Amino acid sequence: MLFRAEYILRDLGLSDGESFEFTEDSSPPATLTIRRPTKEESPSLTPDQCLGILNTEEPVTDKVRPKFEIKDPPHPAVDEIGVRVTVRLRDFLLRASGVLRWRRGLTGHPNPIATIKRPLEWSDDGQNWHMVPGAIRLKIVMDFPLHQRMSEGSRSSIIDLVHADAREPLGHELFQEAWKQRMEHPRSSLMIGLSAAEVGFKMFVADLVPHAEWLAMHAPSPPLERMLTEYLPLLPVRQRIRHCPIFVPNEILDTLKKGVNIRNKTAHAGEKVKADTLTEILLAVRDLLYLLDLYAGQGWAWEAISHGTQLLIKAEVEAHQPLPTSSPPESPSP
Repeated sequence: MLFRAEYILRDLGLSDGESFEFTEDSSPPATLTIRRPTKEESPSLTPDQCLGILNTEEPVTDKVRPKFEIKDPPHPAVDEIGVRVTVRLRDFLLRASGVLRWRRGLTGHPNPIATIKRPLEWSDDGQNWHMVPGAIRLKIVMDFPLHQRMSEGSRSSIIDLVHADAREPLGHELFQEAWKQRMEHPRSSLMIGLSAAEVGFKMFVADLVPHAEWLAMHAPSPPLERMLTEYLPLLPVRQRIRHCPIFVPNEILDTLKKGVNIRNKTAHAGEKVKADTLTEILLAVRDLLYLLDLYAGQGWAWEAISHGTQLLIKAEVEAHQPLPTSSPPESPSP
């Protein structure tokens, strides 16, 4: 079966009518045309944009072929093929665009793909084309606590914080930068996200133990996981969760440890970061920062921790302090 996709690229320095043709030596092979149409052909393109047109084939069995006619929801086999072909073509496009930019000494946006012009399509004959079911995907991360209307308690708390000259902690600021970049700059997002966790913890220590601020901010630090498991329980926190020992849920620790390992590979070998893995790591960083806020005395922070992590905390709290099954905890905060 034939497949094709088309992207709008940016910052590759092509003049009107200029083009490149590439063929990937793979099985099955893929072809790529990068070209800058004339203004008459594509008047909507900005001067820094061009097109990337990809074509390939993929073996599809007679059993799976009819499933491409089913649009909603896509058949799992079709979905798997669509994802596999999209990833292969996109990787080829990014590699070729990167070489083109590098060889020509160009500087521009880190991600050469500006947008998708034509989602992945399939054809039996190369004449009649149809969009691959599921080729257009909308993925929304819904793990953040959402509130339909701000409560009076929240409103008062915000006013009090502002009047007390409070500022958004630096760790949260860095997290916002990391979250914003997760789609277009995943490696930078990972680096900044884990820095947010490390800086957030150091600022947390400096807040609780002012005389240790210099050491926290300037001395070499142990690995993040070690600080959270060995040093955090020793700190004089202002608020505990049902008088339990100070802790970070094990699953959050495992995710952060995985993130640090991936960051090291990325920093030293340029390893790519999968989107789902990056989101998982960033969400763990976010919950860690709000958990530290809770320990620092900001009781409202419990409401900002994701529901999944709240459940993990409640489970570990119950392990330390078993509660009657008839009265499950509504909130582990005091």
